[in-house]
Amino acid sequence: MDNADKQDIGLLTTWDLYRLARGFLRNNWSHEQVRDLFYRNGRIPPVPSNYKFLGAVDEFWEKVSALSIKLESGGLKVGDRVAYELPVDFLEESVGSLQLEGGSVNEAKEGSVAGVKTTLTRDQAKKGVRVYVVTESVRKE
Repeated sequence: MDNADKQDIGLLTTWDLYRLARGFLRNNWSHEQVRDLFYRNGRIPPVPSNYKFLGAVDEFWEKVSALSIKLESGGLKVGDRVAYELPVDFLEESVGSLQLEGGSVNEAKEGSVAGVKTTLTRDQAKKGVRVYVVTESVRKE
């Protein structure tokens, strides 16, 4: 890793390349959103440039298909699109509603723990799953 940084070389595992290609096809990422990754130095994570880290899953409630996200790096609004980094894929979905401390809100600020409805299963929505906000609309080229 140190040599890659010193020599301006990017390292991407075969598994991460597979995840990146699969996400590109599944989520209709644009070429620009993926291309930038190949010009980075050091270890290259398979996260497209239009994903901005938001936080992590804190809890999951199977009965109501909802989870809480600990917002560590930015806020979240109703209508935003989020992506969950699962072991193989990224699953994207729109935020239809937000809950803070048992009440509905339109926006949750950084540092809060927000509840959202989800299509994730209990196996997918494990504590610590990284959550990203999708910052721009994607287009298929």
